[in-house]
Amino acid sequence: MLLHAISERLQHRWEKSRDALREMVATEWYLGFTSFGGPAVHFQIFYKMFVQDLKWIEEQTYQEMFALCQALPGPGSTKMIYAINTIRSGFTVGILSFFLWSLPGAIAAYGLAVGISRIQETLPSPVYALLSGLNSATVGIIALAAVQLSNKAITDKLARIMVFFGGTAGMLYN
Repeated sequence: MLLHAISERLQHRWEKSRDALREMVATEWYLGFTSFGGPAVHFQIFYKMFVQDLKWIEEQTYQEMFALCQALPGPGSTKMIYAINTIRSGFTVGILSFFLWSLPGAIAAYGLAVGISRIQETLPSPVYALLSGLNSATVGIIALAAVQLSNKAITDKLARIMVFFGGTAGMLYN
């Protein structure tokens, strides 16, 4: 009788984990392939997806996790997607979301490293044009995310002035 109860409980837990894993993959499968622009853009995508659209977490929780992920060493957006999925569905789904998020970039970086090792000293014109276009698009995406994030995080005039002078000092510092 006890073994049967344990077996049923494990079966129920497995089904719940499997459903959570399916939900995570169905929701986030494309993020590792399409989220360019760095952490500023990633955090904006996560906010829109997990707070506004899916309502997996509340805004206050998101803001606290954002602050914590920024304060701790390492890539903030990777910590954020792991934390969101761990809070939502547990440790296993959190770890798997980390790999789903990180592997496309790791594979692309490896492919780029192998490709660059075989390129001559000057880039072919089509490759140079592609890289120039990607750089321009990335700057635009980052600027848009920065404006959207600043509208949420910087709400008063004094904070805007301090951010402006801090950014100016940072750009002028050698």
